[in-house]
Amino acid sequence: MTRKNAREIALGCVFECLASGADSEAVLARRLDIPGPADLAGEYVLYSEDPDDQSREYISFVTRTAEANREALLAEISAFSEGWKLERLALMTKSILLLSMTEILFRDDVPAGASINEAVELAKKYDAEKSPAFVNGLLGRFLKSRSDKENV
Repeated sequence: MTRKNAREIALGCVFECLASGADSEAVLARRLDIPGPADLAGEYVLYSEDPDDQSREYISFVTRTAEANREALLAEISAFSEGWKLERLALMTKSILLLSMTEILFRDDVPAGASINEAVELAKKYDAEKSPAFVNGLLGRFLKSRSDKENV
């Protein structure tokens, strides 16, 4: 399975946790454990290929880490949302931002620039028309603030 497909599955998991309040373990069990992928394959092309071990590790890590750090990450999103209250952001927008910020902060194998580019692509595919620019701008400000802090 490609990282792009694994990222889309992870986005679905992060979204489901955020939207329903479900525990990440329950979401991961439903989406990754047998017969999860087989059941979902009929509805979602992403699940037509069973995730390999590396993809499962990535999906599980990102989903669990986004959930475990949700409040801190949402506070960061709120801080960089220039003119937007967190409550006004769509759940998909928040989910994409949570996913990307989790990658940037907690995954050494995902370059920050690649994570931002992938977040923009996810916003184009799954979110509102103006979301890609918003996601790009917010993540750019977030990344710049991190590099500014590291250079102090």
